[in-house]
Amino acid sequence: MLDRGKLIGMSLGMWLGFIWVVWGFGDALLVALAGAIGYMVVLAVTGELQAWVRAIADARD
Repeated sequence: MLDRGKLIGMSLGMWLGFIWVVWGFGDALLVALAGAIGYMVVLAVTGELQAWVRAIADARD
């Protein structure tokens, strides 16, 4: 479930990606990439990215 911060980040990323596509960058992949970047930025800001990376590192050990 997305909390408010993640939803805002994903929405912002998707909106920016949509604007890029409309202005002629021409690929829906840009929208997905912008959404993923927005999601990762919100994770980093809320501190959840560190916990996620730490969990992956612990799983590798």
